Amino acid sequence: MVAPHCSSQACPGLGFEIATDDTLQFKGAVARTYDADLHEFAFFDCSLGRYFFPRAIRRIYTAAERAALSAGNLFTGLLVFESDTGREMLYDGTGWVIMSEPIVTYNAAALTNCAASAQSGYYQRTNGVIRFKQFITLSGAPTGLIGVTLPVALATTDEFDINAKAIDTGVNDYPLRGRMGTTSRVDLYGYQYDPTLGAVARVTEAATSGTVPVALAAGDRILVAVEGRMTTRYS
Repeated sequence: MVAPHCSSQACPGLGFEIATDDTLQFKGAVARTYDADLHEFAFFDCSLGRYFFPRAIRRIYTAAERAALSAGNLFTGLLVFESDTGREMLYDGTGWVIMSEPIVTYNAAALTNCAASAQSGYYQRTNGVIRFKQFITLSGAPTGLIGVTLPVALATTDEFDINAKAIDTGVNDYPLRGRMGTTSRVDLYGYQYDPTLGAVARVTEAATSGTVPVALAAGDRILVAVEGRMTTRYS
């Protein structure tokens, strides 16, 4: 029997044991606790001869409430849905890992060599991996190598996937090559015609500029997409 209502204090429960003759034997009162997020009660495992206390592994908190959880309320495998952010967080015994989150809008804190250009972008993190996209509308010709700052540093300058292109006033697309200038910045390179390379190979790679991959000007766009492993899984 279970009481229809329990206070926030401990209230009695009933324990039972299946005997060797398959009869159900009453074991007396056992501890039963209740709160708004966790139901916990004792049950007896006859094969091991001991009581266990199962616990709910998924809870709902605000981000501040999750961050304020005491060590006694943390356990490996705890999942928390943050009601104010929409993130799902996993405690793995060491720290909190973002398992999923809504799209986060982002404008790069620094755009190298294309100052005052308009931006719109976003990122999402999942279990130590970040997916990032940035859209840049140039306010004028770049003054040198274009660099885009990432919202979260990657683990290395080698483990990543980058797709990028320049759009000449929405008419022509020009592929760009992305390289990690640092673990927090993508540098962009274009391709240009090089008559010195002979009849077969006439294209070479060069740093983006006011003329590479083409004469860029105000209104032209740069699109950058990056996916890579973050420095740490923990938020």
